[in-house]
Amino acid sequence: MDTYSNNQLYKDIVRELREPFPPGTVQSRNNNPHSQYIPAQAYEERLEEVADMYWSWSLKGEPIIYERENEVQITGTLKIVDAERDGTGFATFQRFPEGKIKNLKYAIRAAAQDALRDACDHFQMGWVNLGKNSHTGNKVKPKSSEISSNQNENKSCMVCKVKLTQKEVDILRDNGIKLWYCSNHLPKHLVK
Repeated sequence: MDTYSNNQLYKDIVRELREPFPPGTVQSRNNNPHSQYIPAQAYEERLEEVADMYWSWSLKGEPIIYERENEVQITGTLKIVDAERDGTGFATFQRFPEGKIKNLKYAIRAAAQDALRDACDHFQMGWVNLGKNSHTGNKVKPKSSEISSNQNENKSCMVCKVKLTQKEVDILRDNGIKLWYCSNHLPKHLVK
């Protein structure tokens, strides 16, 4: 395949890879809406579906173990056609009472999945779902018209536990309020 064909193939694949993931794909760590991520399996399925044989994932070097932090670091390379992006991932491990590492194999696997998510992020995959800006990579506040009605399904007032309406969610977002309050319990000093 010549260079032009490879370039066109790459552009076509990346355009499809950057399409939004289906609703329900984005997950939150510890039910924290500010720590959203897309599972590695969703990225792998998308890569298989769109890039087929034109992608590969390989780990670079040996895992780095941070003894004091009880963490392991993995770096890997995601290749799509001729473009490569490195991703770095971390995971914590546990120890037996005598100090020996308990679950290193699983921590390495988790760190490798985190590294794949990071590499996919460098290809701008999932940015639409995670609300990232394609120019800076920073999160942007979605317009209320872009927020699907099912996104406020699990959002309830932290005081009375009543499910929030879309209007209440919009008011909180527009005022930069990260805690979930219904209109009855929203502290007035937080509203701009």
